[in-house]
Amino acid sequence: MSDVFVSYSRVDKDFVRRLVIALADRDYDVWVDFEDIPFGADWWEEIRSGIESANTVLFIISPDSLESEYCGLEVNYALKNNKRLVPILYRQPAGQTVPPHISHIQWLDFSDPARFDRGASELVETLQTDLEAVRRHTRLLVRAREWENNGHSHSLLLRGEPLEEAESLLDGLPLTDLQREYIAASRQADLRRQMLDRFAWAFAGGLLTIAFWAFSTFRSDVLITPVRIIYTIALGQTFGLCLGAMAVLTGELPQGLQLWLPARAPGRVVLCLLLGVLAWGSYRWFLENLALTPQDLNALLLGGAGLAGGFIVRLLLRPPGWLAALLTAVFTFVPIIITYDSFFADTGGFVPLIFFDFRDQLFSIAIPMVALLAVGANAHALYRQARQFFHRMTPHEG
Repeated sequence: MSDVFVSYSRVDKDFVRRLVIALADRDYDVWVDFEDIPFGADWWEEIRSGIESANTVLFIISPDSLESEYCGLEVNYALKNNKRLVPILYRQPAGQTVPPHISHIQWLDFSDPARFDRGASELVETLQTDLEAVRRHTRLLVRAREWENNGHSHSLLLRGEPLEEAESLLDGLPLTDLQREYIAASRQADLRRQMLDRFAWAFAGGLLTIAFWAFSTFRSDVLITPVRIIYTIALGQTFGLCLGAMAVLTGELPQGLQLWLPARAPGRVVLCLLLGVLAWGSYRWFLENLALTPQDLNALLLGGAGLAGGFIVRLLLRPPGWLAALLTAVFTFVPIIITYDSFFADTGGFVPLIFFDFRDQLFSIAIPMVALLAVGANAHALYRQARQFFHRMTPHEG
């Protein structure tokens, strides 16, 4: 990318050379066709590329440039791509009509050779105005054009910080339709990646939770029997699928899925509650202890509401990742201890969501279980929060 593209008439070449030298002496990279078009290259393609990759387009106003068809093409292409255009008056128009898209912009006057240095200083000051936003605009246009030229390749879409930087331009400098299309496509692809990340991490958290429970509870040869292994894997997968689905529901979804899943919070809350009940129901069913008595149903409803509680808080309040993980762990653990204590207190209201040989295992086994579950269910948010924290803590040059 270059700092400046110069559009001029060949009649004004000596002035342009002087201007290019003045800018180069001030460490500006200037794209000008008497230096930058390779021999035998497609002239117009090189010109378009030069305009797209430049932060600012200078138009040298003179009677000849106003009559030049090529200069008109260059200026129109710069305007089409919403480039910052800076008109420079070198020679007064001799009766030519200055186009409105040039006449309404403040000109920099270089018509008096004696004030060339002053004009160069004013030009540098102009080039420095909103420079960072202009640079972001240029980077976005170059990447969008590359994406278009490569058949809208998914590998060229933006993600992470570059995408956030591009979206910050939506309410700033005017963007082209191509730039907006590129940002929208990047956002949808990023939403799909985030959705898959949320699902994968929550699924892994559910699977590891059940694996930890099985390993901690069955310490003899029972643990490694084929039936126990099959049951544990199947249970972990089902539990993980429910957690993964809830994690998907708590985030923004790509447009394709928005047609099938309720966009409003009440519908997603209901789905989270059903998935929470299904997760604990699968656990009870795989252990062959689900008798569907009133006590079973009470435990499933309480456990399902607790398991879904952390996800519902994420959905409604958007807390930071660490708080969402903590709440998920607490909401999951509370029904476990309530149902366990109620059963052994013989109140008749619940059966245990999880059976333990000793009450101490509510802490030595259940707490690590819910911690694994909560971290997996919120891993994507925790990672993003940690990355932002370290980014803020890392010193940056300049």
